[in-house]
Amino acid sequence: MAESRKTRAGKIAERVRDAVTDLDELRDEIENWKGSMEGTNLEFTQKYEDLGECEDSLNNAIGELESTAYDIDEIEFPGMFG
Repeated sequence: MAESRKTRAGKIAERVRDAVTDLDELRDEIENWKGSMEGTNLEFTQKYEDLGECEDSLNNAIGELESTAYDIDEIEFPGMFG
């Protein structure tokens, strides 16, 4: 019974980790976009600054979700009997 309770938390944590993977990919796209602007005088534009802020926000979200996935893994769901 304890295994099924852990499995439930594990499944939820896995979904959170999948979201982290998606956000990682998005962050990579933003980094590439931002990087392609460097050395072209576009690094002094509002768009470049916006991309930097987006990258920072994604980094924060990824960190929080990774922490959340760890916390979910630690949840022990009580059984109905005993």
